[in-house]
Formats: sequence, C-alpha cells, structure tokens
Amino acid sequence: MSRNLVKFDAIEFSVDAYTEGVEAEFAAEFSIDNYTAAVEAEFLQAFFNNDEDADESIADDEAGGRKKRSPNAFEYKFGNVYEANWYKRFLCDSVRERTYYLSQRDRYGEFRSLFRMPLTKIDDIVSLFIEKGWVYQTKHCKCEKEMTIKLELRILGALKVIGHNAPFRTLQSDTNISDKEHRNFFKTFIDCMFSIKDDFICYPTTQQDLNEVMGPYADNYLPGCGGSIDVVHVKWSNCPAEDVNRAKGKEGFPSLAFEVVTGFDRQILGVSIAHFGTRNDKQIVCSDETIQLLRNGWYRDVEWTVSDAQGNPSSESGVYLICDGGYIRWPELICPYKHEPVSSQKGFFFCKNRKCEKRCGVCLRHHKEEVEDSRLRDPISRHEVR
Repeated sequence: MSRNLVKFDAIEFSVDAYTEGVEAEFAAEFSIDNYTAAVEAEFLQAFFNNDEDADESIADDEAGGRKKRSPNAFEYKFGNVYEANWYKRFLCDSVRERTYYLSQRDRYGEFRSLFRMPLTKIDDIVSLFIEKGWVYQTKHCKCEKEMTIKLELRILGALKVIGHNAPFRTLQSDTNISDKEHRNFFKTFIDCMFSIKDDFICYPTTQQDLNEVMGPYADNYLPGCGGSIDVVHVKWSNCPAEDVNRAKGKEGFPSLAFEVVTGFDRQILGVSIAHFGTRNDKQIVCSDETIQLLRNGWYRDVEWTVSDAQGNPSSESGVYLICDGGYIRWPELICPYKHEPVSSQKGFFFCKNRKCEKRCGVCLRHHKEEVEDSRLRDPISRHEVR
C-alpha cells in the first residue's frame, strides 16, 4: 500500500486525489477578474455614499442646522444656592455673625485664608455691584435675596481664583453654580473693579488726606515723607517671542515692571504703567505720573517741621518719598545713608528708612505673588508697555 493511500473498511481514500479535486473545483469557481470587479464596485459604492453624506452635512451647515445632540443621561437641574457649601458654612443667618467676628479678628482663619478679606469687605463689594447696576435679577433668581446670595457666592469664587489660582471647575461643588457662569462673572468682576480703580488707588488730592499719609512717617522720625516707592517685576507668561529680549532682565525670565507707591500702613497710593523688564528704576521713575505730580503739583509747597541735632526746629517744604539707592538723586526721592553704624544719627535714619522700605517690599511681594499665580494670561499689547 502506498504512503498516501489509506484503507477504511474496504474504502480506498487518496489524499493526492482529494487535493487535486478541491483545487480544480476552486479554480473553476474563482476568477481574478470577477474578484477585482467586485472589490471596485464595493469601493465606489462606499465612496459615493460618503460623498452624499458630506453634501448633506454641508447643506445642513449652510442652512444653519447642526448635528442633533444626544439626550442627557441624567436630568439636568439648576443648583440651589441655599444648599451651597459656602452659604451654609459662612453666609446663612445662623452663622453669619460668627463669620463677621472671626473674619475680622483672625486674619489666618478659614475665611480670610480662602478669600483674603473679611466678610465686611464682601458686603461692601456686593453693595457696590447693586448700586452700580452691574448685577440684576434673572429668570432663575426668584427674589432679591436669592440674587444677593448668588452674587456673594460668585464674588467669593472670583476672590478664591485671584488668591489661590483655583480652577473654575472646583468652585461648583462649593457654590452650586456652574463653572461657565463663574468664568463669565470673573471677567465681569475684573472689568468692573478696573473701571473704579482711580477711586481707590490714587495719591492724596487734599491736604487732609495727605496729612493722614504723612502722619505715621512723622511719628517714626521721618517728617515730610509722603510714602515709599519701589519697582516690582511680574512674570510675563505670554510674552511674544519678538519681545523676549526687551522683557528679560535681571529676573532671568520675561517680566513686566511696575512702580508702586505705598503708604506706611501698606495702602497702595499709585501704580505706574507696565514697563519692559530690562528697564531699571532710573528709567521708570522718569515716566511715573505720581512722581511727576509730586514734582510739578502743589505738593512742592507743602510745609513740614524738622529739628536739627540741637533740637532747633526749622521749616521745610516739599513732599518726598523714601526709596533705595537705585533711583535718581531728586529732592522728591530720598534714599538712606550707606555704610553708617547703627549707633550714629545717620545709621538711625538708615534703619528707619529700611523698615519703611521693607513695608513697601512686603506689599509688593504679596501683590507680585497674586498676579503671577493669577490665570489671566492674555497677551498685553505692545502699545501698553514702555
């Protein structure tokens, strides 16, 4: 018996013969031309079907329609501000008096740590928004009380974003207000606050207001001083590539420089326009409007009394600012003595000057951290930077 011949119950089966039969049957039924024609027909049919769908989509877009949105998996409900976490914890009637007391008394408490100001300041901002007409009732605010509570929660959200760089999506769980609404209100909040900046950030315009600024300096043996001045560099995250060389100064990264005048108690009295980070203090002070006001305004005629080493009083005129040694030697800019012992008279005034300058530095550093952490990364126009 051959190798490919097997016998099963007197029936002979040949593997070679079976293989040849299958190949002959397949060759008779299969044609390469027929297969190619079938593939081409299937491809053309799919191609023209997709083209028709594209035409329909274009026609829908031209007609103003769009693809139908799939239904929500769960029912959508507007958040109830009366059930918000911040309302129950800080703003409701049962705990509001406690929040007033703690936020005013403890600057390191929970409320001040979250929002950087006491609740009384929040009330002032809410009253300002209502008086100016920056907020109004909508169809989802059923009464004035609900509108006020919603406004308070949105203001708290904006303050948390400014103070902690918090994402808008993290605010929804504490306010029951959508992240989109928080984002839109944040832009409104910044625009509204900027529109009234001159009412709060300005150098004193009357003699009475100026005396309130000069008083604390006179009590610390610096009569005639009307504030402290220094420059702060803020990181410019979205600096255009063509401005990097002009904006990259001593900080090692692109920055914008602002000259700030502060009072003894850290109140902001003046802020200059933005300057490129490569500009130094001597260049910036020449274009500062506050300095020009002191040099050319009625402040030059303000009189104050000073005593010499023997205690003999004398009268001087002209308000000045204390600064570091990097400024121009103008009468309006007084820098401390250098390399003098603390026990001497010059060293004593050097220490006093440095303490006041440190107060200015602390205020500027706090402002710098808030601005650099803020997510306002819109590019600044080149025409707004000098």
